Amino acid sequence: MLDTLEIITLMEDSVSMEGHFIAEHGLSFFIRGTKDGKEVRGLLDVGQTHEFLAHNMRELGISPQSADFVVLSHCHYDHTGGIAKFVESTGKHDFPVIANPALFRPHFVTTPVVAAKGVRTGDEREAIER
Repeated sequence: MLDTLEIITLMEDSVSMEGHFIAEHGLSFFIRGTKDGKEVRGLLDVGQTHEFLAHNMRELGISPQSADFVVLSHCHYDHTGGIAKFVESTGKHDFPVIANPALFRPHFVTTPVVAAKGVRTGDEREAIER
């Protein structure tokens, strides 16, 4: 059990009209928890576009380097977009990305047309593990 838990929305489909945040279809949360005085920080998903995520993190005073891990909930591009760029922006070697290995296989929808819905080119597992 954690002593404290804070969840901050980094990316979501909408923003307030007054403010400097950017919205786009997608989702990302910054999670900060403490247990016995030790703090752990990470992201749940990274939204659709690394540049927009990075902008909102700067606006909130949260640096990528402060993250200890990323959890990817599922394969859709609006939750995994720019994961490779985010991992690179942490500057950490062997940065933990927690995800089901099947997340990185190709995912498509077939109705009304065939379209890719999963992890995009440039965000493959190999790009993260470099």
